Amino acid sequence: MFLVRVAKGSRAAFEQTRVNDEVWLPSQVHAFVSARLGLLKALRIEQEVSYSNCRESQTESPIISQMKAK
Repeated sequence: MFLVRVAKGSRAAFEQTRVNDEVWLPSQVHAFVSARLGLLKALRIEQEVSYSNCRESQTESPIISQMKAK
């Protein structure tokens, strides 16, 4: 069991973009978190993740259903 307290001022932002006028995909995630783990360890994390050149993947694997006769 862990006790985590997230500090005031922590924040996260999530941006999406429309791809091929079909689906919304993430384009950027930015987070700043200040927290205390238990009573001992203070954490400060700032993370930014950017996505680019997203495109639809193509697969040629058909979905096959097999039923066993008894």
